[in-house]
Amino acid sequence: MSRYKAVCDELGAVPDSAALERVIQAIRPLRSRAEEQTARTAAIARLEVAIDRDLGRLPGWTGDREALQALEVPSASTVERYRVQFESDDADCRRLEEEGRVLERERVDIATQLDSFQRAQEVPTEAALQSQRALRDTGWSLARNAWEAGTPPEKMADEALDAFRSRLTEHQVTESNLADAVESLTEGADELADRLRRESDRTAHLAQLESRHDGVTERLTAFVQRKSQANAGYQQQREAWNVLWRALGLEARSPQEMAEWRAEYGDLIDSIAELEEALAAQSAYKEEADRVADQ
Repeated sequence: MSRYKAVCDELGAVPDSAALERVIQAIRPLRSRAEEQTARTAAIARLEVAIDRDLGRLPGWTGDREALQALEVPSASTVERYRVQFESDDADCRRLEEEGRVLERERVDIATQLDSFQRAQEVPTEAALQSQRALRDTGWSLARNAWEAGTPPEKMADEALDAFRSRLTEHQVTESNLADAVESLTEGADELADRLRRESDRTAHLAQLESRHDGVTERLTAFVQRKSQANAGYQQQREAWNVLWRALGLEARSPQEMAEWRAEYGDLIDSIAELEEALAAQSAYKEEADRVADQ
């Protein structure tokens, strides 16, 4: 009996079974999560490779994942709004271009008709008749004043005749003598008046062509102004679009291309968030394992 007692004494005190049980209970969850942690580590490695690869493929981007997360990227609704606006602007531009082509064709057609009409035979106009009569009256007034003053034409002051004579060639009058010039102007005015009566139809047609030409010219002028204003508006829209992306260090492409860029960016942000979540879970597991080991 004494021999058994001696053996028991050599074994020493029995450890605290309650503490041992606590350690065992703490280890059990870690053991069940060990396989999960192994899978998580592999997933983290795959995510890091995929994120680095996709960062390199993201058009125009040269920064790292932290810089990407810090971007204030325009919302999808903003990109869509610009896409709709640009499509509307492009449609307006096409309509303006077609309108400009139609107006220019009309102008050229009327100008061609006018040229052909006038080449066939010069058509008298009311304005030409009035001009010739006015010059005739000026010459007659000069002649009458000279006659009443008893001044021969050759004694008249040159400046009194210069303005009159300078306009004679406009009316195909070559006579230098004042009386002859007035007579020629009178005959010319009478002939113009006769032709106006005889060729009233042609004169009316000419007036109509000239009116149409003036009208299309005015419309072209208004069109050019309207197109210029529209182009200025388009440029402002595009500059605002460029500013949105220039602030991110990116070159703005079309809204459709930037919508695709934004989708790739969104996938990357989701992958980075998934990686951070996995890293946090991995860190929490290691902290728990270290705590149990200290027990």
